[in-house]
Amino acid sequence: MLKGISFFASEGKLLCVLGKNGAGKSTLFRCILGLLRNYGGGIRIDGVKAADLSTRELAKKVSYIPQNHATVYAYSVLDMVMMGTTVYLGRFQNPGRKQRAAAEKALETMKIPHLKDRSFSEISGGEQQMVLIARALAQQTKILIMDEPCSNLDYGNQIRLMRALKELAKQGYLVIQSTHNPEHVFLFADEVLVIREGIVEAMGDVDRTLTEELLQRVYGVKVNLHEMQGTHRKFCIPDEKEISYRHNQDLFYENRELSSGK
Repeated sequence: MLKGISFFASEGKLLCVLGKNGAGKSTLFRCILGLLRNYGGGIRIDGVKAADLSTRELAKKVSYIPQNHATVYAYSVLDMVMMGTTVYLGRFQNPGRKQRAAAEKALETMKIPHLKDRSFSEISGGEQQMVLIARALAQQTKILIMDEPCSNLDYGNQIRLMRALKELAKQGYLVIQSTHNPEHVFLFADEVLVIREGIVEAMGDVDRTLTEELLQRVYGVKVNLHEMQGTHRKFCIPDEKEISYRHNQDLFYENRELSSGK
């Protein structure tokens, strides 16, 4: 449950939402996307109350990119991206030349035009995520919302995806994404919103906001922040005592299992 959430985000920023499972990140996104309507308070998008917008009107302002998208049909990548243009079509209207051009431009923006004739179901998970972002771009909104987009990706694809999101922010999009990885925040985010037990624990510039004490309060483990040599970028690692404790626990359970097998 969210309690007194209040924040402001502007275009041209990559905002990372940080918090442990159950903190309220997904609930916040569902409110912004209009999937939950019976909340208290108000959400304004471009100065307009989101509650006053129809589903179609909201879809022209905010795009949602899921973690993954399973499809039983063999849609091509180009067809998947063109689906983002349907918000501008009539009920019985089919996508035409204009919609195809918008989809191809989105593929170019994401640097994946070579995939357009491939089957969406046959490309890699990282490529699928890029396609889903392209679909959101074809929807022609300036706000992109992503719920843990890196959760199912290998390390290389995580970095490629985060670079792409950073570049979109530089192009003027407002990208709001939730993550469990503080490293993504330190390396790529312009701002961070930290949610703890349904409230905003902190928000602001990453380096000033994300402290060792805050991360410990949020995740319940002690970490140490270090600055990369020759840069202003930070990274975090578990405290040495935390590592030692976990290691001893592993040894304890291993020994207990061995002894029980005698």
